[in-house]
Amino acid sequence: MEVLFLLGAVQSSASICYTRTMMIWKISQVVNNGYDTYSDAVVIAADAEAARRTHPDGDHQWREGVHPDDPARSDWAVERTVRISTLPQWLVGDHTWAPIQHVEVTLIGVVTGEAKPGVVCASFHAG
Repeated sequence: MEVLFLLGAVQSSASICYTRTMMIWKISQVVNNGYDTYSDAVVIAADAEAARRTHPDGDHQWREGVHPDDPARSDWAVERTVRISTLPQWLVGDHTWAPIQHVEVTLIGVVTGEAKPGVVCASFHAG
């Protein structure tokens, strides 16, 4: 995987051939700063909205209307298979990250070549 880092400057190169454009993003939050929380992460995503919807643990997904107490509420959720059934069940709630409206997203680079979307690294503050 080749990486072209932008770091705030606009760079262009006619010699680089992009087979699939994926971006490198820094995601961060400042509203949930206690113990056992993530402060920021570096992720690979196609756009800023996809980056914002990437949880630093790489497992949780932002789900619209899945909260059991309020069907109109959105939250982070993890899909798990229940032991007594092979049907997936969403476990809702996460106290280690912030709701997507509080996630700051900064473009830091462009990946050239093939890359899978996901978390590259994350900063977790264990208690």
